[in-house]
Amino acid sequence: MKSNECFEIFNHFLATGDSAQMLSLAGSVEVFGSSSLSDGRTYIGQQAPAKLREAIQRAAVRRSNVSVGIRHAQFADDHANVVLEIKDDRGARYTLLSLATKNGSMTTFHESRIEL
Repeated sequence: MKSNECFEIFNHFLATGDSAQMLSLAGSVEVFGSSSLSDGRTYIGQQAPAKLREAIQRAAVRRSNVSVGIRHAQFADDHANVVLEIKDDRGARYTLLSLATKNGSMTTFHESRIEL
């Protein structure tokens, strides 16, 4: 699996709330962190898959009126960096999503807030 395919799965989850494919990607994750979906901490190693699954399940349950747009994207086969604009009731904020793959599996899902 390439980084753009991982992003397409994540984008599908955001658009529909269907978490099945995202949950299937979680098993191979070695690095996970998210300021939007989770507590903002970075988890490396054994905790990473469980924390990603937990964040996805929680986000699927609490779906709210959020729109996500791509401000910038850079994709290679084994990694991607995507600047996302997230709009909700609190206004707009920006995050950098970094994805990495290895041997056809997603190994990194790290998203952190940035200022533009």
